[in-house]
Amino acid sequence: MISLEEIDLHVRKLIAFLESIQNADGSFNTYYMQPHYNPDKEWMKFPGNAPYDTATTVLPLLKIDSPNAKSIIGKANEFLLQQSLDSLLWTYAFVNDDYWIPYDTDSTSLASLVLTESGHKVENKVFLDSLIGKDQYYPFYIWPDQYRFNIPFITYCKMVVRNWRVKRCIPIVNDDMRVTDSEFSSSCLNLLYLGKTDANSVVWEKLKKTFASQSVDHMYYLDFYHSFYHVTRLAYFTGNNEIVQDERLIEEYISQLKVNLNNISQSDRQILLANALLFLDGEKDYLNNLSDVILARLNEECYNQTFAIYSSNVNTDYQPDGKSPNTYFGSPAITCSLYLEFLNMYRYRFHGGYYSSIG
Repeated sequence: MISLEEIDLHVRKLIAFLESIQNADGSFNTYYMQPHYNPDKEWMKFPGNAPYDTATTVLPLLKIDSPNAKSIIGKANEFLLQQSLDSLLWTYAFVNDDYWIPYDTDSTSLASLVLTESGHKVENKVFLDSLIGKDQYYPFYIWPDQYRFNIPFITYCKMVVRNWRVKRCIPIVNDDMRVTDSEFSSSCLNLLYLGKTDANSVVWEKLKKTFASQSVDHMYYLDFYHSFYHVTRLAYFTGNNEIVQDERLIEEYISQLKVNLNNISQSDRQILLANALLFLDGEKDYLNNLSDVILARLNEECYNQTFAIYSSNVNTDYQPDGKSPNTYFGSPAITCSLYLEFLNMYRYRFHGGYYSSIG
């Protein structure tokens, strides 16, 4: 078992690291890797910093009670508000004016969650629930055919004008992404913000059936390690556990995910699985073994590495092998936040409370 003293020492160290890499505008850098187009390069700085990455980074800090964590969140909130459309919608960072993409539900949900948890008023839940598609998922992108007048008319007009430009941009013209894109993990992320309502009960039911039938789909979120993390996090933080209540199914999934996780090259999958197990409060023996591995990574200061967190559309924007995405995205900040999440959840499960430096 990791001691309380070790946990708190590492929590302070990781928070200090995030402070050191947070930009003056409150953002965290976004990085990308393109094995086919840039085979001699690894992670490269993306031209813009994505609200998605910054919101993802600070999300675990919301459960940490310390002035330093609150300072990081406050600066991130300033960036998120500055990047928004009327404090209602968000989009991903773009390379230049030829690469604009639509506002997206993932960035919007994450930014909205961080802001509302910080006390800001964001009134977009009814609008987001109105976007649920015929496939019973939330779409990735907010596009003209999906518009509903559940946001102010001026905001609606700004969105329409922007999307006129988006239509002429390279990602749409080259079919690198499609405005009809949707995915299991993305809908998990949307529901993390939206919770369960009468309007989105069909999405919860779709996720439950998809998970139970072992037919989880992947488009931007890489593999089942990521999907398992997203669905268990959703169940834990919303308290809606019906998706993960089948113990036999969970054990079967965990058995599959435990395979080949001893190699150091699997650090990203190790931390995702460990966090998922903490959300589930299960597999204590295996979790302890995995925790020892993660503690060793922390002692080696591997929390500043960059893991692939999501990718370009694997169905439309792929390498010549026909199955690998052209572009992977991640950042040291997100990696660090996953380790912070692990430490704080471990502290809660094994020592009875989240981290606090107050009192």
